[in-house]
Amino acid sequence: MKLKHKILSIIFLLIIMGCYSLNNTNFTSTQNIADIYNPSSTTIHPKFMVFHQDDSTSLLYMYIYTPELWYTQIYSQGTPEAKLKIQYKIMKSYGNDAIIDTATKIITIKKNNLNSSLVTYLKLKPTSEKKYILQVFVKDLYRNTSFLTFIEVDNTNQNSAQNFILKYTDSNYPIFNDYISSKDEYNIEYLNTAGKIFVTRYDLDTSLARPPYSNNPKPYKFRKDTFIKLKNYAHFKSVQDGIYFIQNNPKIDSGKTITNFGEHYPVVNTTQQMLEPLQYLTTSKEYKLMKQQPNKKIVVDEFWLSTAENINHSKELLRIFYSRVLYANIYFTTHKEGWKTDRGMIYVIFGPPEYVFKEDGKEKWSFQDTHTSKIFSFTFLKIENKFSDNNYILQRNVKYKKYWQNAVSYWRNGKIF
Repeated sequence: MKLKHKILSIIFLLIIMGCYSLNNTNFTSTQNIADIYNPSSTTIHPKFMVFHQDDSTSLLYMYIYTPELWYTQIYSQGTPEAKLKIQYKIMKSYGNDAIIDTATKIITIKKNNLNSSLVTYLKLKPTSEKKYILQVFVKDLYRNTSFLTFIEVDNTNQNSAQNFILKYTDSNYPIFNDYISSKDEYNIEYLNTAGKIFVTRYDLDTSLARPPYSNNPKPYKFRKDTFIKLKNYAHFKSVQDGIYFIQNNPKIDSGKTITNFGEHYPVVNTTQQMLEPLQYLTTSKEYKLMKQQPNKKIVVDEFWLSTAENINHSKELLRIFYSRVLYANIYFTTHKEGWKTDRGMIYVIFGPPEYVFKEDGKEKWSFQDTHTSKIFSFTFLKIENKFSDNNYILQRNVKYKKYWQNAVSYWRNGKIF
């Protein structure tokens, strides 16, 4: 069984300790939630996804990497255990913080050195709302560290993305990302067990985000390539890179998108993959010359050595830069690689934002200028398209030019913005 499947292969012994209401602290659009994009802000990094199992049942699937938890031996002869509190709140929208419903569960996890993951789910309470915000809060009770995330739930029609789920064929555990690998095989499940499933492949959008002071780019024109018809609970394997649009009814412009960016995505581990993000730090002429060199490893090494005082310093710059590329892929992947999106571009160059404010269809990120200590902000507007509910476009402005040039200059002079 593949390594990632081993991570997903065994559900820990779960002891449900009870349910009770959340506290009265409610999310508001003026609350800073920058930690959702800062992996160093917490020691636990769970994943979540929602699946509408039928017309009346919605499941919140959870994946916990259990070595991140703190284990305590309660009794001298007992097995060490960790304890998690998982809470959710159902809100009408980011702009309306009225709580429709809440729930909390306490889960005890027995330590077993052979196991490294917890995969389970909670049933969401039925609600008359077909579209709402799910705020999920997880706390490691013994370590006293927590994790917060928000999920936009859409059950307005039976063809929306959350009515489909992909599971690994060999383990039957769901995937928690919208990107897949050619090496793995999956089963597609849909709430309508009697229906057919249609998969359409589109070519990848490989375009790079434009600088924040330029004009907004024209919308990408997706090019359709192949069309596949499958039975429900179908076996699926993507044999090549591309965007795969899964539908129950091909006549309706709604469905679930999964994308194949290559075997190791979201990790950046080839010299070609390391070269491409340097477009943000180089001129067009510089990058063109770099691309023409036959040995890309030497090109990448020479670039980072030229920015630093010594080899150790260059390694540190390289580590931080490409860790940002990795997390941009994790947080901001849409129909294109996360680091190529507008939020990904800002994240790679400026780092995790100091302030993040969410509204319906909008995110505002704020940073502090390293020279003047003034706060400057970027606003991203959500652009609806059938391929992604994570597609945000930067509201570009010429005033951003000085901030962009300052940040790039920092990198080129061996400093981290």
